[in-house]
Amino acid sequence: MKLKQNYKIVLSIVVLLSLIISGLSIQQLKKDPSVKATDAANAETQYVKIEQAIQSSIANQVDVLVTFSPYLTEEIRIPVPEGLTYQETLASLQSENKVSLDTEKKELVIQPFEKTNQSNQEQSSELATSENVPVVTEFQEQSVLVSFTVNQTGEYTLKAVTSYEDSVIHSDELTLKLPTTSNPESTKPETDPNQSSKEQSTNSQANEADVPVAVQSRMVARAAGEVEVSTWAEFKAAYDEPTTTKIIMKNEITASSATSFRTTPIEIDGGGFLLEMRNYDLRVNNPSVAGSVFHIHDMIMSNNAYNEAFVNSGYGSANTRNWKFRLGNIVTKANVQRVIRAYHAEVTMYGNNNLDTRAENFYVGSMVIEPGTKYIGNVNYYNFSVIWFVENSSAGETGASQEFTIGEGANVKLGQTQTGTAYPAVYQYYKSMTIGENAVFNVNMPGNAVRFDLSGSTFTAKKGSITNLTSKLASGAVVNFNASNSVFKVEEGAYFYTIGVSSVPLVNIASGSNNVFDLSKPAQYDIRNLGTSSAVGITGAANKLSISDSDIDLWNMGVDVLGPSSLTYALVGNLTATGPANTQVVTSTEPALQTNFRTNKFRRISGMNQNPIVELSPVTDANLTVKGRVQIGTVPDNNGSDEDGNITYIPVYASAGQAKVTVTADDGSLVQKDLVTDKDGYISYKVSSFYKAGTTLSATAVRGPYLSEEPGTTVVSDVTPPKPAELTGKFTIASKKIKGINGEPGATVTYTINGVDAKIDGTIISAIVQPDGTWEIPTPGPRLTIGDKVQIFLTDTVGNKNPVTQKTLYDAIFPPATTVTVADGELSFISAPKDISFGEELPLGAKTTQYPIAGMDGDLVVEDTRADKLSWTLTAKMDRVLTSATNKTLPQAVRYSKAGKQQILGTSAITIYENTNVDDDPVSITNGWIPNGDGLSLSIDAGEAYPEEYTGSITWTLQDTP
Repeated sequence: MKLKQNYKIVLSIVVLLSLIISGLSIQQLKKDPSVKATDAANAETQYVKIEQAIQSSIANQVDVLVTFSPYLTEEIRIPVPEGLTYQETLASLQSENKVSLDTEKKELVIQPFEKTNQSNQEQSSELATSENVPVVTEFQEQSVLVSFTVNQTGEYTLKAVTSYEDSVIHSDELTLKLPTTSNPESTKPETDPNQSSKEQSTNSQANEADVPVAVQSRMVARAAGEVEVSTWAEFKAAYDEPTTTKIIMKNEITASSATSFRTTPIEIDGGGFLLEMRNYDLRVNNPSVAGSVFHIHDMIMSNNAYNEAFVNSGYGSANTRNWKFRLGNIVTKANVQRVIRAYHAEVTMYGNNNLDTRAENFYVGSMVIEPGTKYIGNVNYYNFSVIWFVENSSAGETGASQEFTIGEGANVKLGQTQTGTAYPAVYQYYKSMTIGENAVFNVNMPGNAVRFDLSGSTFTAKKGSITNLTSKLASGAVVNFNASNSVFKVEEGAYFYTIGVSSVPLVNIASGSNNVFDLSKPAQYDIRNLGTSSAVGITGAANKLSISDSDIDLWNMGVDVLGPSSLTYALVGNLTATGPANTQVVTSTEPALQTNFRTNKFRRISGMNQNPIVELSPVTDANLTVKGRVQIGTVPDNNGSDEDGNITYIPVYASAGQAKVTVTADDGSLVQKDLVTDKDGYISYKVSSFYKAGTTLSATAVRGPYLSEEPGTTVVSDVTPPKPAELTGKFTIASKKIKGINGEPGATVTYTINGVDAKIDGTIISAIVQPDGTWEIPTPGPRLTIGDKVQIFLTDTVGNKNPVTQKTLYDAIFPPATTVTVADGELSFISAPKDISFGEELPLGAKTTQYPIAGMDGDLVVEDTRADKLSWTLTAKMDRVLTSATNKTLPQAVRYSKAGKQQILGTSAITIYENTNVDDDPVSITNGWIPNGDGLSLSIDAGEAYPEEYTGSITWTLQDTP
């Protein structure tokens, strides 16, 4: 094979004979923060700390604060040294993080509570705000206050340990130098420091006479009638004394004898301590003054299972009907039978209360949950209600109102962990149940959640309140009418949800007459039967269902209750259904409802009454189709409230044709209008060209009279890789760099050789595309191999990289990264002079004159990078002999000399240079040219030239030697 390359140069002569012969830096790829996944909860960021709290006011007690990061879920253990005893307090019992003592290992155990992001409509576990604004739980640092009794003077070291994933996490050590001290206010003589524990271990049947006189004398007097107590003897003496008005507990106390029957007002401040009554109770008798208050607060209550109540009067109303019972910040241990048997009496509650009893929490005549109270009530053993209105009260008795009232902003959760189904949460002789404004009432019962057993009784949910009623009963109602003239009313602006799995209607107006279930302009409601029966059932010609000024969405029997509704009507003025289904009289301001509605036809009846929200699906610059979904509201899921009273909310989506959507783009493209929802609430449209990454799409929806308050938005994300690399020049075994143009500025360039990343010293070779789109990247070694496949990849700043092979993503097809095959090297000119000059105003001689090169703007250089180094030859010829402007010529004037031999460079090619390279190094032919020696020269015979400018051109030809 012959290789042949040509270069031309131009020669010129000016008067007196002048002759001219012419012919990333590598940077780190920076990821876009918007696509970077940050795991804040890694092992390095987790911690647990332990420190001494402020000085305890309790003698011989030290308080320790344990603080830990919010993502810890494994139990935290603290070994308890000899000489310290863990002291259970109200703070530890009420903590969301469960605190217990592992007696076998003698370690304090803190189990962090499980934290969940609640949905958009979920109320916090704290009190609902006055506006019922839904909240989202945020993960925050957790802390638990724990207390220890100091049994003996000494130095103690505490250290907490837990784990996160595979890492063990320790706290710093906390060293405590602790003395045992007497209560500074106590008049107690020096006695055995373990006296209190010894008292607790005495026989439960011991009588007062068995208690030492010295111990009885420890009461500390405060204001008139107020007494501080530290032992059972002191407590009993204060309780039994009619003139005592307040008892203040200074530490945990265990009863060892019975109290007298209390008949005068009393306040018992438990100080957050446990009052262990064992086989005893706090006894009361008919008060000497009607309306006397028995006030007990800030206490952990405990007594044996078969005591009828913690505060007890025996059977019947004679001893309680003139009392008013008030309690707050109470926690019960699970062995308590009841808190108070308050026949015919008023019970009021405030603060934060968690009452878990074997039987009812209370017998009451009336009950008022004060504004802002939190109350969790549970029955754990007997098939009983949580609160029992045992009998009708009479005029003049403190419970004469027979009301169950939840005050404004209070949060009440009632339920049972036993499985009996006989009784509702609140039973029997109540006249009214009222859920105050912005209050929350959650009921999760094995049987009825609400039941009317007293004729004329009512249930009223006030504005902003949330009532969520759930039953686990498969063959019973959630709301059951078991009397006549009863009214269940959800007032304007209230939220009402009823969920159950039942073979009978969930709201069952099945008994008596003139009963009404009334939803009057509710904020939202949902009656959802997951079983085989309907949402609402009516028997009796005079019983009635009424819904006014609300949406009405209906799910037919047999359809998925969590699927799209079967029928939907927005903001209906009124719907009334009276009497049993087969003869039901239906009236409505909506004619279609009047025709289609019968209570036995629908398993779910719901009204969202909310503005629609458009949820746009993520859109990329590779999508031609845009999708979205219209949410018309959120409702509780099928599980009801959890053990802490929290509700998980789920979205409800539009049904076919229920909403219309408009989508706009901030790039000014065509607005998409009147996109109608399908049966699952989706909308979609297709564009003719891809949206540019970074474009914001905004969508609003219209559903009847409801409009989106805020648009749903999504930003078009970048998933498109740069265009494949565009190379410059030929890529051969001798190439030291790969060069390209028209790249995406800022993109990173890498490449593979035969599928393997190209590296230098173990590091992947990379370069950055410059702002003008050019780039260059070095090759890895001294020489590549003919036939190697080199694939060049561009990766943009977001991380999108050219695929190895053609790739289809969504609606786009991405071509593969550029691949080149390494070719053999070349025999080529590296450079050649464009202009060669023999000088200007050369003198004309009387004889033949030789003129050397006066100037040359480059060297004549040849390179041979071929794998096989064959010999090559460089020839030259005049394409155009030296010619003046008047067409005079000097055809034999240009000469080439080598090794003393001179040749005329004319129009026929002559050999200039021959060589066989031994390496890839360039060979400079002109480097060996010297004046009056090798190289080009000008030879002018006398009289041959005229005083004009002469120019010409030379062609250099490089080729294999034949």
